[in-house]
Amino acid sequence: MSLALLCAIAAGCAKDNAAPENSVGHSTGSITGIIPSTRTSLDMSMDVVWNSGDRIMLFSPECPGGQAYVTESSQTKEGAFNPEGESTPGTKRYAVYPASAVEGATLSGETVKVDFSAAAVQGFAGALDANADISILPMTACSGNDKFAFKNLFGGIKLQMVDYQDLGIMVKKVEITSLDGLQIAGKADVNLVDGTFTLAADGGASSIVLDLGAGVSIASGGSFESVADFIAFIPAGTYSKGFRFTITDTEGRIYKKEMASAITVEPGFVTPLKAVPLSLYYGKANCCQTAVSGTVDIDITPYYTFSPDFIYENIKVEGNTSLAKSAKVIWQHPVSGESGDVVGTPSIKDNLLQVPVKGLKGNALVGICDASGNVLWSYHIWVSEINDLKYTNETAGDFTMMDRALGAVSVTLKDQNSYGYFYQWGRKDPFPRPVPLTRPTSDDKYKNADVELTANTASTAETGTIGYAVSHPDTRILDAKSWYFGGTPAGLWGNSKGTYEGGKGVKTIYDPCPEGYRVADPMCYSMGWQFDKDYCNANYGYNFIVDGGSVTSAYPTNGFLSANGNAVEYLEYRGYLWTNAFGDTGGVRFYYNNASIKNTDQNVPSIGMAVRCIKEQ
Repeated sequence: MSLALLCAIAAGCAKDNAAPENSVGHSTGSITGIIPSTRTSLDMSMDVVWNSGDRIMLFSPECPGGQAYVTESSQTKEGAFNPEGESTPGTKRYAVYPASAVEGATLSGETVKVDFSAAAVQGFAGALDANADISILPMTACSGNDKFAFKNLFGGIKLQMVDYQDLGIMVKKVEITSLDGLQIAGKADVNLVDGTFTLAADGGASSIVLDLGAGVSIASGGSFESVADFIAFIPAGTYSKGFRFTITDTEGRIYKKEMASAITVEPGFVTPLKAVPLSLYYGKANCCQTAVSGTVDIDITPYYTFSPDFIYENIKVEGNTSLAKSAKVIWQHPVSGESGDVVGTPSIKDNLLQVPVKGLKGNALVGICDASGNVLWSYHIWVSEINDLKYTNETAGDFTMMDRALGAVSVTLKDQNSYGYFYQWGRKDPFPRPVPLTRPTSDDKYKNADVELTANTASTAETGTIGYAVSHPDTRILDAKSWYFGGTPAGLWGNSKGTYEGGKGVKTIYDPCPEGYRVADPMCYSMGWQFDKDYCNANYGYNFIVDGGSVTSAYPTNGFLSANGNAVEYLEYRGYLWTNAFGDTGGVRFYYNNASIKNTDQNVPSIGMAVRCIKEQ
């Protein structure tokens, strides 16, 4: 859309009584400047207008050094410009706005050197309204009479960013660099007849800066559609290698994003760029598994990704990287039948979280906090031995999977320590399993009620977000359908295809598995396993053959946490495992009991189910 059209439809501007066009008369030697689909400013009616005091420089072969002209026209589409000294003679004359861009320049044929450096530092323009500073942008005109119709030399690019996590990121500065090395804030020889020019490519002034003052929020409210717009005005032309955007937030963190493909900026138009989500995370995995006592060191380096699929890109944040000021144990639970601490008091050294492990099997959740004690990120400490099992699978190919669910400290059927911890689909942190529990009966509606070990809250616009889930890892977010308010993002666990045939996933920053592992794909359970009613009833689960021969793995009927209440349902009657995929109605699960085995069912993300991890290939 052109600047003029964008200005005309800008919302929230009331009509005002603009001064009539050409409200100031012409004096001897004056000219009329007619602005194109850009402006020096907007009036209250969103019309493109000149402002009193606007200055242009008028050149001719007879006056190659130029003469400044100024207008007293105010809020007019055509401005009467009068010479500040002698008028510029000649039958063909050339005009440049603003005059400051060519102070001291000399006309050479039809060309003059125009300085674009006034655009090197710009203010915030999220929309083309009366706050957008377009008065710095140069225009040119050529005329054989006293009317000069100006042409734009600049266009705009619109960077669209979103803090999809709603972690409160406020952008303070954006530096935009031409990857071609073009001097987008330097000087250029401009043909004043057709407005063409070639930017120098020595890299001397290849960046401009958007200074955003106290900062601009890029919070999304949990929607990719609610992006924050940042308009930057740059010389028109084709930038064959694209741009680098260096983004600094109000905390001093620096993020860089390259859009390294050709971008053409049309004069007088704003070119929107593809919206990019900025996700901040800490470390390379959200779970640390160990079977020995001692101190475990966990990487808590702040990283970021612009991936819409939330993948681990492991790009380190520059600038302020020491945001974690303290660490704390959020909860810990030893193996059933034991008492004592699983972990000791954690501490932070540089960008390492150091957690003493006492040698007692069990699980703990440890958080790193900012100066106010708010949780920035959290890590599941899983103290248990594990074994990797080779799976032979004609559909998915051969792969390696852990011999137990996340959080399990046993692989023995009928041992509730083998059932694994609960996860809401797409969240990175587990919820403890209450053990031991009595197997419910039909009289109890197959529910163990009032067994919640952590806090919970209803999903709302404030609580049903990734940001809230990250900062409240011990709070289950309840809803009859999705813990995520407004609909769960399909790619949180790395397989947004959503179907059984959807292909293999990737590890994301919200994946709950240890480093080197990720949540299993639906295809991992396409083993052709058959149900055995008597075996399942007697053993509370199955020992499925996984290699086509003699290797088996225990799959207990572990039940699930209610979506919208404090109950474990169908404990030791039905088995449930989340996969990494999201379908049309919810997360894809693997389901098994004494009557059926299904690996394409879907269920609501608010339900708490166990997870198994496969080895990354």
